[in-house]
Amino acid sequence: MNPSPLADPKRCARIAGGLYLLIIVAAGFAQGYVRSTIVVPGDAHATAQNILGAEALFRAGFAADLVAFLADAAVAVLLYVIFRPVNRTIALLAAAFRLLAHPAIAAVNLLHHLGALFLLQSDFVAGAFAFRGFSGSC
Repeated sequence: MNPSPLADPKRCARIAGGLYLLIIVAAGFAQGYVRSTIVVPGDAHATAQNILGAEALFRAGFAADLVAFLADAAVAVLLYVIFRPVNRTIALLAAAFRLLAHPAIAAVNLLHHLGALFLLQSDFVAGAFAFRGFSGSC
């Protein structure tokens, strides 16, 4: 019988480290590039035009955030496996708090990211922006 790949703490630590690098790249792209390119602070009209004008980039930012949150959830499980031999209860508590603190709350917040695109593509919002010379196609 082959031992579980998660039986070796060094292997778990290396996988967690690789996932941390993935989180840094994916979240950095989503927040540092996509949102800074598309969102215009204080100007909802310009932001709406940017979202509709760069829909593929906006969706790529959503996908990058989703990848980062899934990797973060995997890191929580790996850290539990790594720290379980030290103290099972505290490791479980830390993993639970980590899962609730970032991936779960941020994933729910990510629904607003996608909801903005769906809302901007609706006829109702297109009519609301029409009076300000909105030039996006909905």
